[in-house]
Amino acid sequence: MLEWLSSNVNTTPAIIKIHTADLTIDPYTRIVMDKQGNQIYLTAKEFDLLVLFMENPGKVYSRESLLNTVWGYDYIGDEKIVNTHIKNIRKKL
Repeated sequence: MLEWLSSNVNTTPAIIKIHTADLTIDPYTRIVMDKQGNQIYLTAKEFDLLVLFMENPGKVYSRESLLNTVWGYDYIGDEKIVNTHIKNIRKKL
């Protein structure tokens, strides 16, 4: 479930928190909490990937698409870094 906040300045709502049965994700403070209230510590890229996945359920991404979206178009490095970050997210959750 997403909580929304409307702004008088902008008509586009801003996401406040992402809630699932097991997680609460706050994109502004970059804090992830489990259902018991324990904080789950993620790296910056792990957090960005998790938020992207949570905001787009069911969407399939290629490695290249994830690299462009999360790391940026100017990223120079091994594409398999995406696999490592996703593996770490799964392990932490």
